[in-house]
Amino acid sequence: MDISQLHSLPLEQQAVLLNGPALVPPPGVVPQLQHPPSKNNVAFPVLVITLTIATFVVMVKAYSRKFVTRKVYLEDGFALVGYAFFVAFVYSGFRLVLGTGLIVHQWDVRLMDLAEILYVIQIATIFYKFSITTLKVAILLEWVRIFAPRGTRGSFHRICLILLWANVLCYTSFLIAENSICTPYNAIWDKTIPAKCISRKPIDVSSATVNIISHILILALPHGIIWNLQISTRKKIGISLIFAIGILTTVSGVFRLYWTIRYYLCDDATYTIGSMSLWCLAELTLLIVVYCLPDFPRALSGLSLVGKHLLSSYQSWKASSTGRFSRKEQPSWRLSDDDREPSVNSYQKSVEQAVQARELDVLGTQTSISHDRPRFTDSDFAGSVEYSKGIVYTTRFETR
Repeated sequence: MDISQLHSLPLEQQAVLLNGPALVPPPGVVPQLQHPPSKNNVAFPVLVITLTIATFVVMVKAYSRKFVTRKVYLEDGFALVGYAFFVAFVYSGFRLVLGTGLIVHQWDVRLMDLAEILYVIQIATIFYKFSITTLKVAILLEWVRIFAPRGTRGSFHRICLILLWANVLCYTSFLIAENSICTPYNAIWDKTIPAKCISRKPIDVSSATVNIISHILILALPHGIIWNLQISTRKKIGISLIFAIGILTTVSGVFRLYWTIRYYLCDDATYTIGSMSLWCLAELTLLIVVYCLPDFPRALSGLSLVGKHLLSSYQSWKASSTGRFSRKEQPSWRLSDDDREPSVNSYQKSVEQAVQARELDVLGTQTSISHDRPRFTDSDFAGSVEYSKGIVYTTRFETR
């Protein structure tokens, strides 16, 4: 029967149906409603790993912006919003894992629990759309800044902007359509209330198809410029590999389309959408990596400088500590190097470095300084220590 007519049945029958399976099982299959089998053993590690990878690369990107380039750009704001919605999407996955389970057959789910699953799927869809839109905007804006700086903007710049606005319009349209399939709105996830709904499956298939086309176009954009650069082929390959991580994003999109088509062709929504959501998760993670990866060499160079500085500081501290220890072991009657009088040469160099100006302005009066310094050479002091105690520098002040 149509479960939207559940309210018209007696309460006893409603209770029986609500505690029964949410979908008629295939012939010979017995529903397992008490402990529904799921793929939480796969879903949970995937959620943890993808969240860890995305957070790590975002932190590296943030380090590069804060301490290396010391500049923040418009695309960084879009990427941060995309990462926030990505985290919200991951939260939705954990909510399903800790609830009825992720990737579970619908006939193993009670009808009363179906609304919760479909509600989480609905909000996860919204999080996904916002995340993928803002991440692609961030990627395209960064590529415009890198490959088409001001003064050199041409066809590449125009293509990037066209793709940017096409993505924004397409994803916004799909988001509006997916949230307008039922009246009233909560009938999207609560199938037990009377409502007027249209199937969202064609919308999902169209969205997944457009998604793959978008991935391919964005992936192909920078390589034309990279291979026209006046650099060695080895460097071109290296730069291309950094941007070619987008191939994995396209592969994830293809698998997402596969599971979307399976969802279109069958009624086991909780199983097929659960599988599709994991590929959506991989897709978002790889988009974050695509955006952050170009800053890795710069961040690593910054960390290398920090490491060298720390090593140098440690060596200086160690040397000074060793020097103090050695001086403590010396006899009390013996002068240390620091207590000995400096040589004339070192004194002359110190004075020459310290006094540079010929005139100073002191309290509004103009003061001229002249210096009378005999010019000595090392030979003048050879074999004689007494000269080091004589006058080696005189200064005359005249205030007018």
